[in-house]
Amino acid sequence: MACEIFIANTDAEIEACFPPVHEVHLDSGDAPHVAHRLYLRKGYQLSSHPFTLALKTNS
Repeated sequence: MACEIFIANTDAEIEACFPPVHEVHLDSGDAPHVAHRLYLRKGYQLSSHPFTLALKTNS
């Protein structure tokens, strides 16, 4: 079934193109702490602490 724009006639057609979502991943970047508190209140779990390091180029 093509899942471009279409009119679904049944729940099965909708589920075929839009399977259920079981998990949401959110990268809030360097959002203020107030945003992090909001996510925690909404049930999100802080599951990682990403770090980045900018490398110098030899140009």
